[in-house]
Amino acid sequence: MIFSDPARRKRAELLRHIQHALAALLLILAGYDGLASAAHRSLILSVLQIIIGSILIAIVILEKLRRHEGNGAFPLIDTGAAAMLVVEGLNRALHGSHIIQYLYYLTGILTFVMGFYFPRISFRRHFRLDNISLYYRKNPFKTFQIEWKKIKSISYNGFDILIADNIDRKFDINLKKTYDNDDICRRLFEFASTRGLDADQLIIEKTPHLDHAEAADDLLPSSQ
Repeated sequence: MIFSDPARRKRAELLRHIQHALAALLLILAGYDGLASAAHRSLILSVLQIIIGSILIAIVILEKLRRHEGNGAFPLIDTGAAAMLVVEGLNRALHGSHIIQYLYYLTGILTFVMGFYFPRISFRRHFRLDNISLYYRKNPFKTFQIEWKKIKSISYNGFDILIADNIDRKFDINLKKTYDNDDICRRLFEFASTRGLDADQLIIEKTPHLDHAEAADDLLPSSQ
């Protein structure tokens, strides 16, 4: 998978890490508070709060350390954490904590929403390449998929990738929002070359961005 909007994905990941850390902190503190006043709180709920909070911290660590391009979504854990945060908010409201309860409500809602919305944010713009076809998702409403054998040419000018098929339909992919357009092009061309596209079908257009032959040739697969 190739992400064509890494900045958006990184912002979404940072927001998710902050949200998970805050939810974990609130749950663990609530759990320890419950254990300290076990006579007035449910022991099982307090233990579950500490466990779920610890799992959220583990998720943050795993997502920071992982090297594969996964979706990073744990909706079941997020749903459980959100439910416990809301329950804790209600519990504090019953015991007269009429300010901090809103922090639990807000964090619970954010945890639930992010658990399901995070994949849609972070995967908004991406290529998915397999042995049969190329798939591109710009947003939930704009996607296209084309088989490699139906691709006539793929061209790149530094800012856009233009894919033409055998019946002269054209698919324009704008890369202006990415950090490294050339790297996306290079990875796409390398995979395309393994699926039967030859040098004549992988085109680097000469533009001010690619103003000398070496810059353009560097983007082509080494076998070309």
